[in-house]
Amino acid sequence: MMPSTARAEATVVTPRHPSLVRNADAFETAQVDVKLTPAEEEDKVKVNARVTLSRKHKQHGFIASQAALVLGVRADEVAAIKTRCTEEGDLEALRTNGDVNCMSGLLAAPQLIETYPEKSAAALSRHAFASFKVVTLGTVSNELADETAVYVAEKFAQKEPMTAHLIEHGVLTTSDEVSFVRSIIREPEVLNTSVIILQESEEDDKITDVRVAAALNEIMAPLDKTNEQEADPPAGLLPIFTLLAKQDAEALQFCANHLDGFAAAWANNKVGHHFMIAGDTPAAAEMAFVASMQRFRTLDFAFVVIEATNPWTATVCEKFACTAVHVEAYAEHNVTDAEGATFKVGPSSLASILYLMDLRISESTNP
Repeated sequence: MMPSTARAEATVVTPRHPSLVRNADAFETAQVDVKLTPAEEEDKVKVNARVTLSRKHKQHGFIASQAALVLGVRADEVAAIKTRCTEEGDLEALRTNGDVNCMSGLLAAPQLIETYPEKSAAALSRHAFASFKVVTLGTVSNELADETAVYVAEKFAQKEPMTAHLIEHGVLTTSDEVSFVRSIIREPEVLNTSVIILQESEEDDKITDVRVAAALNEIMAPLDKTNEQEADPPAGLLPIFTLLAKQDAEALQFCANHLDGFAAAWANNKVGHHFMIAGDTPAAAEMAFVASMQRFRTLDFAFVVIEATNPWTATVCEKFACTAVHVEAYAEHNVTDAEGATFKVGPSSLASILYLMDLRISESTNP
């Protein structure tokens, strides 16, 4: 089908995520800004427009903002874009076709922030491990721990969008990823919170436990504290760390300001960080996710932060009633290789969505 208007030719990079528009009625438009940058294509008539929509919460007065990229728009359409967003008070006004993907910024309707601890607890409790065994990283041999580091790193190199993208462009190598994961695998907090999923396997009349999934976890340290034991990442990973650090700073400070109990939990090292996951199958990886949340609950953590850098993780977070707090679009982060070529940190249609799971439930609702 041909577009009915000229403006429909532009590509809008906005969210496909349902949490982004939840409780939008609680906000009113405060400001719409449009910043123009030259389009990468040779067509000089078109530009890229970064549209930032700031909203003010009607009752509590805080500001939350979203930003969308409009790629390849004509310069004379910019005024109309600003008018549409101002009048409709929603970046959904930018939709011009079905190709909608991601945005950056704090979610405009973070429910101040509404979390769903009972729903999460119920979903986690329904997950059966059957013939599988869950062990923490700190209870296994050094050999299995090292093998797990290699396993997770290699899976990430294949399936995590930013990692795979940087490897494809020659900025990062799989061995860099393996070296980094090996360097953090023996940190006490990683050993105490990370999990491995084992399954019994029989071969030559001998039953052994075979690893089918693993998840690496840690404590989400407050922004003003640094872990002196934490290893510096390889140079090739710095673009990913830079993006996630920006996202964490914006999202977690927002949670500290607007989510009751988060600031105290964060200051007291009771906010967990679920940061790497891998599995032989999606079902096995999901078990590692569930086991991670259950491990954090056993250790009396109040919240867990998950940066869902690929769609699968976002889907799992939604399944277990996590709250989406922030989105950081890969299209807004450039990387320059050794030859001077510039490209995006990850596929331009994707983004990292920061989720929060609330583990606080009363004894009466604890499954």
